[in-house]
Amino acid sequence: MYYLEQEELYKGVGALKFIDEGFLGDKFDGSNWFLEYEIVRKNKVNMYSVNMFFHQKNKLYVLCFYTIIERKERMDQTFDKISRSFRW
Repeated sequence: MYYLEQEELYKGVGALKFIDEGFLGDKFDGSNWFLEYEIVRKNKVNMYSVNMFFHQKNKLYVLCFYTIIERKERMDQTFDKISRSFRW
């Protein structure tokens, strides 16, 4: 069911709107950063996305969060807890 819902959300993508980028933690050392943007869809139901990248011990980990924009605020705390659980 979840897959079918995601497939519907990605139909009709019109543009990407950059929101923010930066690093996680107290200082930037090249091992942790994020890219945040909104996916503008032709049917007006836009999506929110943030991609986090963690580099450690010759491995790159990518954590992605996608949701429709109306659900973003409800999901922020949960995603924040998940992203902060990573140790670098």
